[in-house]
Amino acid sequence: MAKVAPHYSTHEADKPPEKRGYHNNDACPRGPIPKHERREGTGGYGLCNDCASRDMADGMSDKSREETPMLERRR
Repeated sequence: MAKVAPHYSTHEADKPPEKRGYHNNDACPRGPIPKHERREGTGGYGLCNDCASRDMADGMSDKSREETPMLERRR
């Protein structure tokens, strides 16, 4: 499992706020996002909880603000 460039779906804005997020792990069960729906970057969203869990398990955790899991950012 590898960390990949941050990306998100063009459909994030259609989701409830607590379900919006960007991805950075190629093992995320929510991916892959089709190319025509994929945008590079974080889009201002928090990191997907699944990606955050996988990053920590893979020893790739980064403590930066952009990579704070979605649920933690809402507090």
